[in-house]
Amino acid sequence: MDTNLNKLKRLDCTIVENHRPMSAFRSGGRIGVVIYPHSVKSMVEVLNFLHAERIENVLIGNATNVLFPDTKFDKVVVCTKKIASLSVDGTSIFASCGTMLSSIQWACRENGLGGMEELVGIPASFGGAVVMNAGAFGREIKDVIESVDIWHNGKVSCLAKDDISWRYRDWGMGECVVLGGRLQLLPDDTLNVAARQKYFEAKRQKSQPTGISLGSVFKRVGDISAGYYIERAGLKGYQVGGAIVSEKHAGFVINLGYAQSKDFVKLSHIIKDRVDKLYGIELEYEVHIL
Repeated sequence: MDTNLNKLKRLDCTIVENHRPMSAFRSGGRIGVVIYPHSVKSMVEVLNFLHAERIENVLIGNATNVLFPDTKFDKVVVCTKKIASLSVDGTSIFASCGTMLSSIQWACRENGLGGMEELVGIPASFGGAVVMNAGAFGREIKDVIESVDIWHNGKVSCLAKDDISWRYRDWGMGECVVLGGRLQLLPDDTLNVAARQKYFEAKRQKSQPTGISLGSVFKRVGDISAGYYIERAGLKGYQVGGAIVSEKHAGFVINLGYAQSKDFVKLSHIIKDRVDKLYGIELEYEVHIL
């Protein structure tokens, strides 16, 4: 480990060298150094240290929409998985950045809090969901956000919902890091919340493929799914190496079990080129390719 990074051992975090691949696509090479802060406090200390030492780093949560290269990844990776906690106060829930949306959905069901059932089944951490303004079935995380605690260039602050430059699948705040946030929900009957969660979970399973993937590869084009154009371009079932365009939903690329990251990248480039040539539309990535 680099001498500078040795100093991190004094902080409340776990440091793993030569880490196994972490992408939900199950591809990518080993990662040189992964840091797991144990709390928001230690996360701030780690970020402050990396910022002061000018050490390049990448922040990830559950890595469900992140693709790592096949070669060894040398930038320091900071992972929020160990910063998972939430508290309920009346109709609001405060969640730390590493808390899974599934845990928040459970808390909503147990406490009779409605308003985000459409997001059930999204396999993201709270921080990742905020950064990508995760959404489904016409609902986005921004719709239930009250405030977000952030770190930026060594400073910690709290942003009200209206201070954030929300966009489609992007919160618009650049390099700011989500530390946690408060969600404002609506009082509801627990059985009603559970029924709506079950409804949207079933709807999600009916429309989306199973298998190893990073979810939707490209953002919607206006109100139209990128999958619509990809299917019209005749690319359902198109395969590169171990990566294939899903037959069930053309917006997804599935790992058949032996795909490399380069297969995903090559296939996504073919999709972009074909759709651009046929329809004059430049698809934008929803996944993050490192």
